[in-house]
Order: sequence, then C-alpha cells, then structure tokens
Amino acid sequence: MRESTFLILAALAAGPQHGYGVIADVAEISGGRVVLRAGTLGEATFVAFVIRV
Repeated sequence: MRESTFLILAALAAGPQHGYGVIADVAEISGGRVVLRAGTLGEATFVAFVIRV
C-alpha cells in the first residue's frame, strides 16, 4: 500500500468527508510532508471504498 493511500485511510478513519477535507487532514497527519492533489484522491479513495465494502 502506498503511503498516500494509508494516510487517506487514516484521515477517513474518523468518518466520511469531502476530498478537500481529506487533503487537509493528510497534510496535518503527515506534518506537511505529504501534500495531496485532487487527482491523487481518485485511485486511493477507490482502494478505500473496496476495503470498506
């Protein structure tokens, strides 16, 4: 699993949220080290969806 995918899952652990909220949470969780763009969310949120279903 990519680090960005892991961080997105960590951001979603508290509950569902919109894409820009996930981007902000990932930046906060990683201490600003990982900065996502909207395009990055597509693949990773699909992985998150598959894991939750």
